[in-house]
Amino acid sequence: MARRLAKKSANPTLSEAAKKAATTRKRVVVRSKGVAVIPLADLALLRRLEREAEDREDNAAADAALADPERTPYDQVRRELGLN
Repeated sequence: MARRLAKKSANPTLSEAAKKAATTRKRVVVRSKGVAVIPLADLALLRRLEREAEDREDNAAADAALADPERTPYDQVRRELGLN
């Protein structure tokens, strides 16, 4: 569970929170602006999850485009443009 700090008490202890997050892999949430101090490993995980979500969205869009009955096949476009 993440340690929670009020905004007023966060400034003097922000350095402490960062050290704790780095050494113990514990998350620290600063209430008020929705800020969290997290270990770098968690940041890497969040970034990977974001990339995977974007990949899923891109794949869904590509699948939808390929399923479109009105799309023109790539080979046909190349032929029509004389790019064989």
